[in-house]
Amino acid sequence: MSEWIQALGQDYRSTQPSPGLTVLVWDKLGIRVYPDNGKSPNASVVTIVLNHMDREAAGFEVAAPGTELEPLSVISQPLSLQGLVITNRTTVRDLRTAGGQAWDFSCTKGVATCFTHRTDLAPDQLSIAFAVDGRIEDSVIYTLELQQAPQL
Repeated sequence: MSEWIQALGQDYRSTQPSPGLTVLVWDKLGIRVYPDNGKSPNASVVTIVLNHMDREAAGFEVAAPGTELEPLSVISQPLSLQGLVITNRTTVRDLRTAGGQAWDFSCTKGVATCFTHRTDLAPDQLSIAFAVDGRIEDSVIYTLELQQAPQL
């Protein structure tokens, strides 16, 4: 986790949602990082918050910004993810249109999570997931979660 602190800076808070799991939250950047202990102690899961999800969008009670795992702020600039530009106004439909045939999307209802990967890359090189609300296609992206596959 020290490489994340070096890259993102010392202005973070540490929270422990469960025993043995420490999550680092950069409130001003809208980013949280935690180890993926299930795969490797050196693998990290990075979540970038583009929009705060409220109770209505989630369908259940959610943590307020700046508490628990929820950063106080959202990321303030556009992201480029392997050629796709993502902002806090980007919808799933926008991503499908921009990605064309180079991207494969799979969304589930209920949990409201979408997974995607480049069709020209092995799907296990980078895990990309994002949280959406019940509108799925017309939902904005709430969080973008990235995880690199462990090197064998």
